[in-house]
Amino acid sequence: MAKKTGNINAQQIFNVLRNDNVLFLLVLSNILIVFVYAHMDTSLVQYLSKSGMSDVIELISTLLLVNALTIIFLQFAILKMMQSRKLIEKIYLGVFFVAISQIGLAINPIDWFWGWLCSIFILSIGECILFPSMNIYLDRIAPNEMKGLYFGVATLYSIGFVVAPFFGGVILDLFNGPTLFTLTFLICLLVGYLYLRLQRKCELYKVIK
Repeated sequence: MAKKTGNINAQQIFNVLRNDNVLFLLVLSNILIVFVYAHMDTSLVQYLSKSGMSDVIELISTLLLVNALTIIFLQFAILKMMQSRKLIEKIYLGVFFVAISQIGLAINPIDWFWGWLCSIFILSIGECILFPSMNIYLDRIAPNEMKGLYFGVATLYSIGFVVAPFFGGVILDLFNGPTLFTLTFLICLLVGYLYLRLQRKCELYKVIK
């Protein structure tokens, strides 16, 4: 049978998620971790801007610079150092670093400049490890004849970026920054659990090594 080509539509995405529980768990996990990460550029900036700090512009600019420089200069070295580790171990470690960064953001005193920098550096290390590993995991579970469709479904990860600013803004209005980042830490724990279930299913059905 000839392989269908063309644009991936919503019905195809719905069907593949309904029929492939492994892919559904992966997409859900990655939407959640992207949701957590997205607060660095949105809710954290909003939280710090409302804090009344005199040097808030300098702080926000430095945080974004730390994130960018960490990715540029350390990502290759980190991945090279971890190349002998199993893929799922890299994912667990990446989620761990992201989770630790959320604890840092939740407990850091509003005026401690270096605490914010350390938290974003830890988050950036997690990003270096986790995001490439997420894509590799998707590639490994995708059947050869359906890789295009699976990577099309992966565009749903962007839901995390879309809803994060709204959710973060609501939490900041109703509660405060520590509450928000405590919730994102708990979401990281949920992501770790979902990946544990996902890996067990993959091993059971011999979907991935």
